Amino acid sequence: MAIEVMEDYRSLLVAVKHWIRAAQYEALKAVNRELMALYWDIGELIELLFDTVPNTPECDYLDILIHTQS
Repeated sequence: MAIEVMEDYRSLLVAVKHWIRAAQYEALKAVNRELMALYWDIGELIELLFDTVPNTPECDYLDILIHTQS
């Protein structure tokens, strides 16, 4: 009887650990998905900024950032 209970406990423990790992993996995928969307939006914003700034040789990326931040 005690051996049977121990075996059930081990099976339960393995199952619970599996559920926890699966949930952690799904959470990680959701975070990565949100970060990718954020980075994509930031890239689109930067592209829009470059489309609205005059394209001159003396106008570089740092100048654009400095002027937009002040």
